[in-house]
Amino acid sequence: MTVAEASYANAKQGTFKKHIRWLLIAVLFISFVVGSLFLAIRLLHPRLIYKPMLHKGVISEESLLKNAPTFLELEPVWITAKDGVELRAYFFRHPDSMLGKKMPALLYFHGNKGDLKSVFESVAVVQRGMPVNILLPSYRSYGYSQPARLSQKGVRLDSEAALDYLLTRPEVNEKVLLYGHSLGGAVALHLLSLRWPSFERVLIENTFRSIPMMAAHAAPWLKWATFLVTDRWENDRIVGMLPDLAEKAMKEGNKLPDIAFVAGAKDDVVPPEHMNYLWNSLQKIKTVDPRVELGKLSYDQCRHSCISELSYQTDIASFLAIP
Repeated sequence: MTVAEASYANAKQGTFKKHIRWLLIAVLFISFVVGSLFLAIRLLHPRLIYKPMLHKGVISEESLLKNAPTFLELEPVWITAKDGVELRAYFFRHPDSMLGKKMPALLYFHGNKGDLKSVFESVAVVQRGMPVNILLPSYRSYGYSQPARLSQKGVRLDSEAALDYLLTRPEVNEKVLLYGHSLGGAVALHLLSLRWPSFERVLIENTFRSIPMMAAHAAPWLKWATFLVTDRWENDRIVGMLPDLAEKAMKEGNKLPDIAFVAGAKDDVVPPEHMNYLWNSLQKIKTVDPRVELGKLSYDQCRHSCISELSYQTDIASFLAIP
């Protein structure tokens, strides 16, 4: 090999090594970016899921309660979850229960956004339409509850603590009704699957199939990363379990609570097909136990909240009414 040929070979080899080095740098850089994105989604996605109703420092609780619907007999209470987090809740006492009469109670789980004032108005709609006491808990970090790390596990603990508290109230008889809107619907479905013998009726309003499916709807480009989501709130899985629970209840000589869905055809937060899917899955219960009443309250003009519908109050009161 001549000197010129050797020099050319060395130059070519040097160029090749240089290209390899830049390729490795590019691969490492892309891996770092993708890895950082994966880690960020893994660690930070709860901040995208939970949108707490923040009131501390914005409006005093005293002022909020002063402007609550006047006919409501409202008692603020503290509830302690199993992990020690203090939850602020509100017990709405029906006038009849103040006369010493035990009455049915509704456990009300609110949605993700909004404020307590609007939730109080929704509670007023329910209590105007039927004779019930109502317990409205705020999840951790929501409203005036203790700030704490928000997670599916934590919010589920909050729901279980709320039910345990409600069952200790002397005004409440053994008939408990369960209501959940949006995120509250996911909370209610969890509690139904865990403590179904505690409930007589269950009403789920405009909730979703799962958080990964909601994420894929809100940001389709993130669909590939939904496997990183740990707070999954898989309502479709829980609804799919209900036929097995119905079979178990029958073997024990009982039945599942009656269940109804409130669905807004123009829901601009949760795609209406999510509620349709859950509703269709729910029908399997009937093949196991025809005694379970299933209802669907549909409103063509309703968006994410159906409280403004004129027939809403009558419809939910009719379903939730206990003989």
